[in-house]
Amino acid sequence: NSYYSDFNLEDEQSWQVSYELDFGGYGIPGLTYKFAYVRGTDIVAGGENDGTERELFNQFKYVVQDGPAKDLSFKLRNSIYRADNQVGPDLNEVRAFIEYPISIL
Repeated sequence: NSYYSDFNLEDEQSWQVSYELDFGGYGIPGLTYKFAYVRGTDIVAGGENDGTERELFNQFKYVVQDGPAKDLSFKLRNSIYRADNQVGPDLNEVRAFIEYPISIL
């Protein structure tokens, strides 16, 4: 699975290349960056076996390291999705996430 698409359409063959960077080694603990490119080919769509889809994904995430907000995280994600017309619509999106784990036990 990817970030927008599942890349599991009929007969689809997919591959992914990604890169992750932890800024802790540069003096900013809790900050990470992730980049990924995913491509799917040979999709059966409308009777054809040559449909394609691809996605480019960028994400920054920061996790608070200590204090009362420890483990609170902020994430900013950008996805650019392109597909043949018979596979799906082209999409661009930016998402912002705020997550805070709560222990109930």
